Amino acid sequence: MKNITYIILLSMLLANCSKEKIVIEFNVQPVLMVSAKNLSISYLNNSTSVLEVASNIDWTATVKDSWLSLSAASGKGNLLLNLTAAENNSTNSRSTTVAVKGANVAEQTVMVTQVGAQLFLDVSKAEFNFTSAAPGTINFDVTSNTSWTISCDQTWLSFPSASGTGNSSIAVTSEENKNYTERTATLKVLANGLPEKNIRITQAAAAVTTDSKPNWQLASNTNFAYSMTVIAKINLLGTVTMPVAGDEFAAFSGTECRGAATIIEGIGVNADETVFFLLIKGEQSANEPLTFKFYQKSSSHIFTCEFTTEFIANQALGTVDEPYIFSIK
Repeated sequence: MKNITYIILLSMLLANCSKEKIVIEFNVQPVLMVSAKNLSISYLNNSTSVLEVASNIDWTATVKDSWLSLSAASGKGNLLLNLTAAENNSTNSRSTTVAVKGANVAEQTVMVTQVGAQLFLDVSKAEFNFTSAAPGTINFDVTSNTSWTISCDQTWLSFPSASGTGNSSIAVTSEENKNYTERTATLKVLANGLPEKNIRITQAAAAVTTDSKPNWQLASNTNFAYSMTVIAKINLLGTVTMPVAGDEFAAFSGTECRGAATIIEGIGVNADETVFFLLIKGEQSANEPLTFKFYQKSSSHIFTCEFTTEFIANQALGTVDEPYIFSIK
């Protein structure tokens, strides 16, 4: 009988407990942490870095400067936050801060530093040609993120400025090429600490016009009392040439011919060569200015010699063994 009574009482007790709700409370503290206090990012456009946020609460993230963007402005719990930077065109580094905030927790601040761009220097052309001997202008571009200078090894080229910074378009102007050969120049673009950039420039030669064979003869309407002699060869466009049949060489005072040369053979070691022999007449013993012209049969062109002098009676300019060289450019 006692056993039956105990069983009834226990059943009643269990029945009453099943109707009650048991609540267990834990004291949970808010947490907000970030994976790094300092981050570095490349200077290139759309370069990225990752910041890990660890939290058990809602949070927000903001960035101080517009060149850096965040993949999310807020979150709850743990999240990988992607940081994306715009291109840094400057050679100097720059920094900004990312602030992550939540309720009842300390703010997390991250310093993000973007490195400066690497120095670079480039030009749009390695060479170009002025296809005419006439004055002309050609442009090329300098692409750089630093200061640079331009120099040239020839004076017949000019440009508005010899230095600059960053990107620029350069206008190069040539003078007229009066020579009968093409000419070249080299532009150098330099920036400190970078390989130099060279630009080779060529300008076309002056056109050789066709002239009729001249009939140079000593003026006959003047009483010439004095004379001087010239024995010569011609340096045409950098090459010393021997006169051949049909070539002409003469001296002038103003427009008046003072003597036309004949072609003679050399002697001694130069016996197989030819030279011009020119007898020049003068009205007075000195101080008459003289110019010289050369007609080349093969090109049918009259060239004016660079050399000028004054008439000096009885002077001998050049010898058969060592003829005087008259240059033409």
